[in-house]
Amino acid sequence: MKTPQELTIGIPLDEILLWQYQLGDQKDAKKSFDSSGNSFILNSIGTISQFYNTIHVYIAVDTYGGAIQMYAVPGMCDYEDYIIKGYDRYKISRSSRKLPLEGFAEYVNTKLVPMKLSTVNVKEVFNGTYTGDKKILVESIKDWNDTTKRDTWLSQLYTNKKKVVQAFDIDASDFENGCSHTCYLALKTNPAGSKETYSIDLVVENTKTGALLNLVSTDDGTMLLRDMARPVPPFGQSIYTYYEGQFGIYEIINAH
Repeated sequence: MKTPQELTIGIPLDEILLWQYQLGDQKDAKKSFDSSGNSFILNSIGTISQFYNTIHVYIAVDTYGGAIQMYAVPGMCDYEDYIIKGYDRYKISRSSRKLPLEGFAEYVNTKLVPMKLSTVNVKEVFNGTYTGDKKILVESIKDWNDTTKRDTWLSQLYTNKKKVVQAFDIDASDFENGCSHTCYLALKTNPAGSKETYSIDLVVENTKTGALLNLVSTDDGTMLLRDMARPVPPFGQSIYTYYEGQFGIYEIINAH
């Protein structure tokens, strides 16, 4: 595994790449999770449209402290083709001002918004009596903070030779403009018979209203669970995570 001193493509890509290196050793991955917080705040980050309203959040490792942090980019700006076309325009713009071009990584690094993981006492935040699907969500948040369950999730992935998450595709269609949203790391219990007991998940809370956006109201007023975040890999879970080219930064990192 490369050391931080050997990473040379600039922050934040260096830190996203470092997470990929950490995944080469289960003990390194566990250490990063164990030394990190359990939530992050996601604000408005720019290009979100009514037709493509997803946000990509990449997992990274602080090159100094070793803790996990996140970097966000609008999903539509993360397409491999979009990045390449944007970089071509960037080169022309830089050249017209007669400024030196530092490189492709510099362009990509300017698009990523950093978000630190913080530790929230979920037992204090979610201290009520919950029922139905909301109870399932709250329990999944608490399960992430259960070291034994988190270790089981990670260990089973390595045992079954599955890839550990490198990014999330987040549905931002119900995000409230001008409002912060807390994203809690969570462990979703898989159906009986699955090779892995849990899957990593995100539960998203509107900090203004306290509503959990993973719950959606139906016409008859009942609340149902929906997937707010799709971890990648694996790909193919939805039209927004169908193939790797939809995650241009993932492509760059895995080609390095």
